[in-house]
Amino acid sequence: TGLGFVHSGFIAGMDDVFAAVRGVVGPKVAITGHSLGGARARLLAGLFAINQMPVNQLCVFGSPKPAFTNLARIIAKSGMEHTSYRNRNDVVPTLPLTIGPLLDFVHTEPWTPVNAAPASDDLQALRDHSISLYTQALTDPTTPPKP
Repeated sequence: TGLGFVHSGFIAGMDDVFAAVRGVVGPKVAITGHSLGGARARLLAGLFAINQMPVNQLCVFGSPKPAFTNLARIIAKSGMEHTSYRNRNDVVPTLPLTIGPLLDFVHTEPWTPVNAAPASDDLQALRDHSISLYTQALTDPTTPPKP
């Protein structure tokens, strides 16, 4: 309840994850994830924040929108370093779709665009979503630095 409205599919089991992780982390915590793991990473960071446990860094790749604005406020007020990346036309970060003012899922921060092209013969709908493309983009010296 402390995170506000969150997507039920993303939050499922996160209380158990938080309980398992909180007892084994050291003083410097970094949380990261790709796709569903990115949405869940944001929720885990929010759980750390509302329990007054500092997170140094949160970094997500191709993450969908996990919650309404309350989670974004929690993460912003916590002071953790937070970066999100979206590769080219990766559709996953646009999900779930906003349906009027009642279903307004948001990102917890603006994403940093990166540009790693899939193979020219790759015609899959989610071709820009591969974690290998995110890795390629972030090791490319022409990728702009995070804001």
